[in-house]
Amino acid sequence: MQANRIITGLMVAILLLAGGRPVAAGTPDARPFVDGEVLVKYRESTAAQQALHYRSMWRMNHVRTLKRSGIRKVRLPEEMTVAQAVALYRSDPDVVFAEPNYRYRLQAVPNDSMMDQLWGLVNMDADLAWDLETGSSDIVVAVVDSGIDPAHPDLAANIWTNLGEIADNGVDDDNNGYVDDVNGWDFADDDNHPNDPTDNYGHGTHVAGIIGAVGDNATGIVGVNWQVSIMPLRFISAADYGTTADAIAAIEYAMDNGADIINLSWGGPGESVGLKNIIDDAGAAGALVVCAAGNAGSDLDDVPTYPASFTSANILSVAASNAGDDPAWWTNYSDSQVDVAAPGTNVYSTVPDRQILSSENFDDLGAWTFGGVGSAWGHESIPGVTVITESPGADYTDDMNAWARMEPFDLTGRTGARLDFTITGTTSGSGDRLYVEVSTDGSTWDTLWIGLDDGPVAAVTGTIGSSQLAVIDLKAYDGKGSVYMRFRFVSDDSGTADGYLIDNLAVTCADTTHGADAYQYYSGTSMSAAYASGAAALIMAQKPTLTPTEVRLVIESTVDRKAALTGYVATGGRINLYSALVSMANVDLDSRSAANRIDLDWTASEPVDTGFEIQRRPNSGSEYETIAIVGADETAYSDSGLADGATYVYRLLTLSGGERTGYSNETAATTPRTVSSTAGSSSGDGGGGGGCFIAADFGGWDVGRLVWIRPIAAAMAILMLVLIVAISLRRKIERPVIVGPAGRRNGEPRFYSPGGRFKS
Repeated sequence: MQANRIITGLMVAILLLAGGRPVAAGTPDARPFVDGEVLVKYRESTAAQQALHYRSMWRMNHVRTLKRSGIRKVRLPEEMTVAQAVALYRSDPDVVFAEPNYRYRLQAVPNDSMMDQLWGLVNMDADLAWDLETGSSDIVVAVVDSGIDPAHPDLAANIWTNLGEIADNGVDDDNNGYVDDVNGWDFADDDNHPNDPTDNYGHGTHVAGIIGAVGDNATGIVGVNWQVSIMPLRFISAADYGTTADAIAAIEYAMDNGADIINLSWGGPGESVGLKNIIDDAGAAGALVVCAAGNAGSDLDDVPTYPASFTSANILSVAASNAGDDPAWWTNYSDSQVDVAAPGTNVYSTVPDRQILSSENFDDLGAWTFGGVGSAWGHESIPGVTVITESPGADYTDDMNAWARMEPFDLTGRTGARLDFTITGTTSGSGDRLYVEVSTDGSTWDTLWIGLDDGPVAAVTGTIGSSQLAVIDLKAYDGKGSVYMRFRFVSDDSGTADGYLIDNLAVTCADTTHGADAYQYYSGTSMSAAYASGAAALIMAQKPTLTPTEVRLVIESTVDRKAALTGYVATGGRINLYSALVSMANVDLDSRSAANRIDLDWTASEPVDTGFEIQRRPNSGSEYETIAIVGADETAYSDSGLADGATYVYRLLTLSGGERTGYSNETAATTPRTVSSTAGSSSGDGGGGGGCFIAADFGGWDVGRLVWIRPIAAAMAILMLVLIVAISLRRKIERPVIVGPAGRRNGEPRFYSPGGRFKS
């Protein structure tokens, strides 16, 4: 151990000398990881000793330990970079792994184009699937995301409840390490405020609605599951980022609290060992993990994104398809790393309602005060609008440190607070930058992350060519009486430029009225992953004993294969809910026709205690009707009185205690076509004649002809018959028998699960 410490000491000295100048505090940070933090896992036998060693020798403070995995989040001293720390730890044989605390972004892209609502459910044959299963509150789907609006009228009844916790008593009743976690936990802010993880971004609520918006409630939309338990776990902020540490903690929580499915509609380039390990552990605990493939239009074989690109056996990776079952133009793809496609464009689902607390168009600056070094803040009129800027009508100056402060706003009793504004403009270099800062006393200021199109930054710098929405998460200030906000612009002495133009500022919070704005169209593989999670939940509701890999096999082996998806996903297909459910049929049903009836017989692979419900539909329709219910000991049924030459499709539902508990494959049969002959006059002279009908089956074509034979033709027919008989007897050729049309089974396939593609 002493030798290890000596080697470690030499390594850190070399690394600090070779690492160059550390990044100064306050420099804009668009890296894919958190500056000043790393994640470390020590070997269990030396963990406590090693943690003490690094804290005492190198001032590396362990600020958080993830209890299941043993991973520690470490705060670095100012003079040490993330790269130096990771290299130092990796040189220590008592360290299992060390890595940056990566950031991840959501995979949704809001899109306001309108089209038919819920087309994705139609494409996936949800209407047929719901005849067999509508979901179960016993199935728990953890949505590790930006939180969920638990008061949304289309979600409230399907939000998971921790039955071991008593609300608002300030006690960890179930001893799981989280106080008052009645409906989940907020890992981004590490609180339960206000007893649920409010969604001030909107993404997680949209995902939740796809999985399980309440069905049959005469309100809004319906999810894949009419009933399900959705567990809200927030780790993404309104600025659109979350960290590895928070993601791992959320997945640990999901595992420990009984999640069957864990939906991860987000991703990034950071390949975290810790994240993969916890996903593997989730699989061992019985959870399927569904991941969005991403929206960059990239081949994941060349540009992987995680967690979708992990090789874990319990991961289902999902790309996006459009209404025509083509790949969405922006979806990531891979025929080895992406498993299936699901609807992802213009998906209509639930979102949180927002209430505007304060807004500003900068026509009047009466609510603003200005100060600092070189302050020139003011408003500027550009065609059609008035904006605020640090340098009205001119370039900003060197060596500025100037601010514009807004009057305080009141967040008492408010939840899910957020600040939005639009921004455009440019700076001359990275030393010139714009900060957004918040204070509760007007003197001590916190710098907040700013969510932009390319990701979150600590400060804005460089060029923003066209107006872009910036989002600031204020949830940490929920309930505060006076909250001050200011823009602060800083410049160095190496050049100037036009600066930034700011407009359309609004402070909003969660609303409980849930009006027409509580539903929106979004696009992204986030939505596709949600459909896949919903499919998995529906399958588990029907057969809860399936393992994660078995559920994945069912989904993969029953897709609707599409030529356009070949090469984009491993299965070459888009999820089909009905086919997935039917593939688990526990009754083998067969059919055959006879005269004007169709005979059914079946074999059940599992005991049935009540009986069977027999359903039928015409071949040209999709709506089944129940035609009979028979006892549990019955294995056959005749459906009589049917039309001639018609095709019917059948299925059976098993019944137990008045509930539908299983189903058969579909089977089809066609009744024979018959024609009756009647005497009649062809010329009105009162004469009549006999007739004969010949029916034959030629390669599936029914041919029938009624021939009226006149006297001369009759004589010729008799002569021909004599000749045919004579020749037949002489050659001893068996006379062919002409029969009616065969009642052959329709060629419609049964659905089985012969095999599936798994990641190696």
